[in-house]
Amino acid sequence: MLSHCNYDKTKLIFELSKLIGFLDKHAIQDSKNEEHGGCTATYQELKLDLDKHLHALTHEMTATAKQGTYVAEFSDQPEVVNMSKGSSPHIKHNIAEHAES
Repeated sequence: MLSHCNYDKTKLIFELSKLIGFLDKHAIQDSKNEEHGGCTATYQELKLDLDKHLHALTHEMTATAKQGTYVAEFSDQPEVVNMSKGSSPHIKHNIAEHAES
């Protein structure tokens, strides 16, 4: 399972990508077609801002992935699972033990 933080980053990357795609495919082009110069400038500025945030989140996600760790959560105690190249993931605690507690 993803930690809350990793899930949030993944969700934000997905949502920002959708918004950037919408701006590219629809909003910017529509404002140009209708000659709404103010809207075009606003949409282009918004796209640049979203691109910066998307890049920052992607960079953070990539850095986390390169560390070779993945946070699995069982109850209130997250456990680090080694996902480095050449190793198979394992969880330190038996899932059945958590089900009983």
